[in-house]
Amino acid sequence: STDKDAVVNSLDDAITSSFIKFINQNEFKKYLDEDPSEKIEFESIALKKGKQPKNMEQSMKASVTIKTADGHGSGFLVSNDGYILTNLHVVAGAEDLTVITNNSKSYSAKLIRKNENKDLALLKVDDAFEYSFNISDQKNYNIGEDIFAISTPNSIQLGQTLSKGIISGERISEEEKFIQTDASVNSGNSGG
Repeated sequence: STDKDAVVNSLDDAITSSFIKFINQNEFKKYLDEDPSEKIEFESIALKKGKQPKNMEQSMKASVTIKTADGHGSGFLVSNDGYILTNLHVVAGAEDLTVITNNSKSYSAKLIRKNENKDLALLKVDDAFEYSFNISDQKNYNIGEDIFAISTPNSIQLGQTLSKGIISGERISEEEKFIQTDASVNSGNSGG
């Protein structure tokens, strides 16, 4: 069953990636009629910054498992008032979202925003948390530095599992910048 899930997840990722590449092609974009009156304007969300984690134990407290009817993934707190960032494919199509913290507390979560091109989703749970990650808009790493992945590989029982690697490179694909790492990631790590 695990091998089957890995194949299904790999195919899903490949199809999603191909679709995003397709819709980003100039030939496709020129056929889209864009009516400015139909654009959705979002209100800005003021994230209440919690304490930035200083060690792995605190980092694990700011990391969560996200459970859906079809499986699970990972996420992390970006504010102390319950905003969580994850990958969109973790929650896409799910009606019921459950967030599980490292101390096994469960919350019902709501999808607040999504960005299909970046495969990102912002969730919200109603509670206060001590630690949350601050996301920098500036480069704050160097090639060769240690990196840690905190997430939920393969099974929910493995929630907030830690794997270690290095930042092994930077890559640009279709004008997007990616950070390459050799940290071990498996099905369920998405969003961590």
